[in-house]
Amino acid sequence: MKAYFAKKALLNSWSTPIGRRGMVEIVPPDLRPSRDLLPPPLSLLSEMAIPSDLSAKAIYNLSCLRLPDPFNSSHFNPSSFIPLYDETTAPPSIPIPPPVTDEEELHPDVPMYLVGSTYDVKEMEEFCGRHPICILRAKEGEGSLFNINLDLFSTVNLLSIAPDHPVEVRQQPRQDPDYYNVDKKSGMPTWRFKSAKFDKDLTLTEHAAYQEKCHQREQAVKDEEKKSKQAEDDGIPRKKRKIYEPKTLRFGTNVDLSTEEMFKRHRKELKKMPSFCGVNRPNDMLRHVGYQVLGMNTVQVYLKVGGARTPAHIENNCIGSVNINVGPGECEWFGVDYKYWSVIDNELKEQDIDFLSDSWWPNYVDLTKKLGVPTYRFNQKVGDVVVVGPGCVHWVQS
Repeated sequence: MKAYFAKKALLNSWSTPIGRRGMVEIVPPDLRPSRDLLPPPLSLLSEMAIPSDLSAKAIYNLSCLRLPDPFNSSHFNPSSFIPLYDETTAPPSIPIPPPVTDEEELHPDVPMYLVGSTYDVKEMEEFCGRHPICILRAKEGEGSLFNINLDLFSTVNLLSIAPDHPVEVRQQPRQDPDYYNVDKKSGMPTWRFKSAKFDKDLTLTEHAAYQEKCHQREQAVKDEEKKSKQAEDDGIPRKKRKIYEPKTLRFGTNVDLSTEEMFKRHRKELKKMPSFCGVNRPNDMLRHVGYQVLGMNTVQVYLKVGGARTPAHIENNCIGSVNINVGPGECEWFGVDYKYWSVIDNELKEQDIDFLSDSWWPNYVDLTKKLGVPTYRFNQKVGDVVVVGPGCVHWVQS
């Protein structure tokens, strides 16, 4: 990601240098250097030759060694210039999936980094960078991870702050969380999944009322199962009371917390996370885009009920993401390394599913047994942070 801005600084160093008074001076066309002084097109996958924490000013100064500065020719010293990144990296191509030699490889354990009251941020970042997906979890007895107050992000708290805040809602068929996705018409397993936008956006108040009603129903089901189990253990005949469950559910997505004043406390709380997990930190490329990209350089909250599913996807531009579970229940995650993307892509085409415009929920058995794709499957406990690496295909259910 930082390679991109190294290149941008280099390209712009001759056209918009900073003058002595801090004003931008435009270089006249006749003073601009030849294009043959510029490096070949940059791949975002290029290896960096400079430290990741180097400042923009330092990158600018290093870039100026390659190109002549018409306002100060002493800066131009191509013999001492060292490329800031690997300039020979070819454009990315679809990866060739590595062969799987052992069945155990098909069911990898999710890498987990246990965090205590003190921790090494650099070591943690390097750990996350080595894996397509991983969990950061607080050590037992250490309290909440990074000492974050999860209650601050509860529906009740958000409701007290912004009752009229808009919530984008998706309507989904209710599926058994322990079973793969099924086509309601044919009854056959399918990867296609219906997650349609609700006919109107709701307010936080409206969706919170629905969420509370669902939680009460879920609790009633658990209580009924507990009573039936107790009666069975005691040898007492008891007719199980059937609790009605709707065939569809609503999933509150994209509750955006970018409003500065309204969610000031929430944004401050998230700054407790290490810098590589944070939003709009100085070392985050997305900070420099110049506008908000919702959910990427802003914080968003999902308001789920039991059984709600986030369909399979890769984050925009294959950028990594960070997700924290604020509760009350656990979430089940699935993840596939980008190395196996071509296998998934071929299966989607076989099923006539469009990767971008359609919603899809991969069949875990298909992936591991039929296609031979190693697939992570794990539970995210309350307070756990899941770090999704670049290009990782992932899908989640509550």
